[in-house]
Amino acid sequence: MKVTTQNDINILSVNTSLKNFEKLYLEVRKAENRIYHDDEVKRLPYASVANPHYAEWNLRAISFQRVLKFLKSKTNYLKILDLGCGNGWFSSRLAALSNLEVYGLDVNYYELNQAVNIFHQPNLKFYYGDIFEDIFTCEIFDIIFLNSTIQYFGDLKALIIRLDDFQNNKGEIHILDSPLYTDESIYQAKKRSLSYYQSIGYSDMANHYFHHSYNELQNFKFEVLFNPNKVTSALKKLIRIKDSPFPWIRIMR
Repeated sequence: MKVTTQNDINILSVNTSLKNFEKLYLEVRKAENRIYHDDEVKRLPYASVANPHYAEWNLRAISFQRVLKFLKSKTNYLKILDLGCGNGWFSSRLAALSNLEVYGLDVNYYELNQAVNIFHQPNLKFYYGDIFEDIFTCEIFDIIFLNSTIQYFGDLKALIIRLDDFQNNKGEIHILDSPLYTDESIYQAKKRSLSYYQSIGYSDMANHYFHHSYNELQNFKFEVLFNPNKVTSALKKLIRIKDSPFPWIRIMR
């Protein structure tokens, strides 16, 4: 693994074909008011009430608490990859656990630069690179998190197969805070996404936002650690539960 360093970001690869996506993604993030100032990033997922996505972050905080509880049950030393780490909030929260070594990886240089300026932990490093290139030593990670990330990969099966190259014998891949659809519902979901991106003036982003189904996981050994449909809608309304609408999936070797 050849590594160069730029502004404390470890540069593993530079795929010029991803530059257009990186630029478009950042423009969309700005249009959606998702580029936060440093103090707000430090708070995440416990957003301030002034955050325009406060309600969404409340749900993501619940998801994070589940992950934190899961990791606290682990007593062995773990190497973690946070793929699509963005501004680094999730990576940093994980690195607060002393038995973890955390690698945050993204192709979003702007937010990676923010991450390295905000978060300084001895067991946390940030990397810029394309996961489909030769960037990591094989069989290095115990857990790979895909936190609100799979929708930016066109081929979920290919991604999981690729990530398997970087897992050790007992490695796990965890999918968090991302929608998974039935085959029947994908068409309408695609229409909604296109309509949304058109409404904010970035219709091209619909070509980079992908909709994945549970069927794409059928060839892998997986389990659902959280199922948002487990509690009936009527019961949710009765006891006023507000929880993540997205499943938590664990894929094992």
